[in-house]
Amino acid sequence: MTKQEFLIQLQKSLSGKVSPGGIQEHVRYYDDYISMQMRKGKTEEEAVGELGDPRLIARTITAAGPEEKQGPQGPESEAGRETVRGSRVFRIPGWLAAMVVLLLAAAVFYVAGALLNVLLPVLLPLLLVLLLIRFFRRK
Repeated sequence: MTKQEFLIQLQKSLSGKVSPGGIQEHVRYYDDYISMQMRKGKTEEEAVGELGDPRLIARTITAAGPEEKQGPQGPESEAGRETVRGSRVFRIPGWLAAMVVLLLAAAVFYVAGALLNVLLPVLLPLLLVLLLIRFFRRK
């Protein structure tokens, strides 16, 4: 599904259930979201596919009722980073994402250091022997 088809389907699904201003707000939000994902390197189809069915999104918006006045709640809100999988949205706060990245970096450094600690006593003499063999073959 293309971006334009998605937005038209969303607009049709919201028509008569949400105020015209609300429809435009939601359509504009998803238009901006898809454009942002495309700027990040995703194809149009990937960005649209992540969102899921526009009719399901419209049902969610209309079911929210009074909350609609607060603005669209989409794949990325000010509450934090979110990951979209089909029609489900998992919110990850920014501080938690930063902590996970720091823990992963520490784990990588720990594993690299442990490997170096184990392999260095074996590799160093081996490299020395190979260098000596190469040196004496030249003469």
